Amino acid sequence: MMSRQDVEREIQEIWALFRETGKRIDRRFKETEKIIAQMGAKVDALTGTWGRFVEGLIAPGAVGMFRERGIEIDRIFQRVEKGN
Repeated sequence: MMSRQDVEREIQEIWALFRETGKRIDRRFKETEKIIAQMGAKVDALTGTWGRFVEGLIAPGAVGMFRERGIEIDRIFQRVEKGN
């Protein structure tokens, strides 16, 4: 049979393990958030580059398609954004 002191010591060890586990979980969450942010930035950079690439491919062909249908194009605007 365990003494009261042994029980108290065991309880303290269990609480210490809980605290350490909580700290480890917090560190993992922070690491995961950092990785997600980095991946988001990489995806944004890739999609922006991909978008410019696709625009570069489509724009010349689109002008030709419009002209074949009798629609004259005198200006092309790429990467246009609406201001507030």
